[in-house]
Amino acid sequence: MVKVLTDLLGRLGFGRVRNMPPHRDVVIVASLLAVGVVAWGYLFHTRVLGEEDVSLRGPLVHLATDGLLAFPVAFLATVLGLWCAGRWGSRLKPGRRLLLGAGLVTLFFGIVLPPSVLLHGYLDTSVFGEWSIPHGAEDQGLLGLLLHALRDALLSLAVVPPMAVVGLALAVLAGRKTEDVEPSEEPVGPAGPVGGSRGLFEREANRREVLKYGGAGATVLALQAAGLVSWPAFVRTSPRATISSPSVEPFRLPLRIAPVIQPLRSVRTRDFANPQDLLTLAEQGIEIGEEADFYVVRQMVSHGEILPGLRTTFWGYNGMTPGPTFRVREGRPAIVRQVNELPVRTATHLHGADAPAASDGRPIDLVAPAPEFARPLGAGEATGCGEEPGEEEFATLYPGFQDHFYPNIQEAEPLWYHDHAMHRTGRNVYMGLAGFYLMEDAQEQSLPLPRGRFDIPLVIQDKLFARDGSLVFPCNGDIPERQGVFGDVILVNGTPMPFLRVARHKYRFRLLNGSTARVYRLALSTGDPLIVIASDGGLLASPAAVEELSIAMSERYEVVIDFARYPIGTKVVLENHFEPAFGDNVDAERTRRVMRFDVVEDAEDRTSIPDDLRPLRPLPVLPESSAVRTRDFRFERQGGFWAINGKIFEKERFDAEPKLGDVEIWRFINKAGGWVHPVHPHLVEFRTLDRNGERPRPEESGRKDSILLGENQEIRVIMKFQHFKGPYVFHCHNIEHEDHDMMTQFRVV
Repeated sequence: MVKVLTDLLGRLGFGRVRNMPPHRDVVIVASLLAVGVVAWGYLFHTRVLGEEDVSLRGPLVHLATDGLLAFPVAFLATVLGLWCAGRWGSRLKPGRRLLLGAGLVTLFFGIVLPPSVLLHGYLDTSVFGEWSIPHGAEDQGLLGLLLHALRDALLSLAVVPPMAVVGLALAVLAGRKTEDVEPSEEPVGPAGPVGGSRGLFEREANRREVLKYGGAGATVLALQAAGLVSWPAFVRTSPRATISSPSVEPFRLPLRIAPVIQPLRSVRTRDFANPQDLLTLAEQGIEIGEEADFYVVRQMVSHGEILPGLRTTFWGYNGMTPGPTFRVREGRPAIVRQVNELPVRTATHLHGADAPAASDGRPIDLVAPAPEFARPLGAGEATGCGEEPGEEEFATLYPGFQDHFYPNIQEAEPLWYHDHAMHRTGRNVYMGLAGFYLMEDAQEQSLPLPRGRFDIPLVIQDKLFARDGSLVFPCNGDIPERQGVFGDVILVNGTPMPFLRVARHKYRFRLLNGSTARVYRLALSTGDPLIVIASDGGLLASPAAVEELSIAMSERYEVVIDFARYPIGTKVVLENHFEPAFGDNVDAERTRRVMRFDVVEDAEDRTSIPDDLRPLRPLPVLPESSAVRTRDFRFERQGGFWAINGKIFEKERFDAEPKLGDVEIWRFINKAGGWVHPVHPHLVEFRTLDRNGERPRPEESGRKDSILLGENQEIRVIMKFQHFKGPYVFHCHNIEHEDHDMMTQFRVV
């Protein structure tokens, strides 16, 4: 192959074949360049961008496939570089001649690499169908591909010079045995005499050749540098990469607070609960009421004004988003009938609930639209997400509604309910299907914490809006779904950056990150701390004062803010200090302000924050020695999908089968440097043992059901499987990751 290519180059006018550099040198240098560039590219995409499989199979497959394209590119650059070095470096000392050769190889490598990257993209998309470009450029058209090619070319040049030097040094060592070969009697070609050990460097370049080749190479490298520098700006400003919402004046609208839903009536618990579930609870000594509160929630298409002066179509529970707030008591069961009046299938999950499997809201237990509401999706209803799931994607299909039995056997804690339909969870939650479900118990009610109008749930979400006010959920055609959907308008309880008039009094705010992909780092503009009193699983052992509170998708925290420290007229802004996440195309300033508190009146305050938040029911401690096993779960990008332990979701597969009553340690592992994954197992709450060997932060020291698995992190949690048997799922709560398919199942037996 080498001889054929060199002959071809000679026929194209690059000199007579005998003026080409020795085949041995070309093979050595090109091979090192190909392996080095492919290995560097693999490390960059896995360790920095976190895109691919990091197991042994990943690099072997990568080297085998990409190397087939990388070697011809490296070969061409080596031939051109060494041929020019042979013409120009005859009067240079060997060391400088070697550096000249390495420099020219690097120059030509930078010139020929961008077209090869475009070819690579074409092969992966059109032939293999699996290309995924970092930074969301696969849908940016030709300009995006060109910028990507320039960026990767410049990144590759970081390893080309040292590899070229090493390759040439090896070529020199390999050629020492031929140094005494006499020059040939062959005619002298245009590049000087042919043959002998100096056949590589025979002629000094003239000024015109230096300017010609040097100028061309410098121009190409400058264009590559410009491509790398302009890449982030291009992605942020491309009309297909980011759809900018209409401008919204912050703090113009008052905060809306979702109403508390009331039960329609009381019913007999045994009429709705599975007898086996009731028997299991009784066997464990758990008593629940014989009567249950019966609720009806209608999932429906609604219209309203979210942005001032514009009309938005959204999907809501009982016609509102967020949905109505449940306030239920420990030990008092609830039967919640979810009626589907939407044009799509749904599955309602009570996030954080200790509930029977049949009522958990698994993604494959779907509720079909009531017949009179079945229709094609209309404008503003996320029509770009493809067809609805087929029959192969569900295990149970309920006709029009489903009754969920919630025994409410947990202590006081902030749960929430949201849609969980297979492959459509992100869209359905984004369209508005989310709300609070607050558990209360006697201990919490006995504490002198703020309550009544001073106890306010806050659902924080980010959204994109079209110019007409309709919601925009980017799917395949706009922002790559694998990155997640990032909005540029922050909504709190469905209102864009609202204000709340407060008294000089303590307030208890129950915070929920209801976004699909955005992590928040919340802080007060005054610099005063937020006092965290509870997390996903309820009250902490003691309050934790934090200057900034990180809250990932699906996490909940309860904080107390004492406005008595501020004089009337003070305006305190709740800010988001989180820098843009990987894949976030939104300017950080657009998501900096969350809401504002306006101090407007005095108020008598008899509340306090106890140092011991659990005087009667301390947090249970599960010693590590009580765990019967440890399981590892790797969260990674593989084969164009998000995967757990290298596998995507399959409804017939269970990756763990803990026994009822078992205590287990689960280890969540993320080896990528560019992605984060909020991990959520259904059914169980856990205590965090450590993060990368270090103790958890004070605010996450309590019981939790979701935890942020950060870049290059390993988290160990301990949990007990109690109360219910059956199938459940766990997944990443970046909902687009979950939908594509970072989710699997476990079964309690």
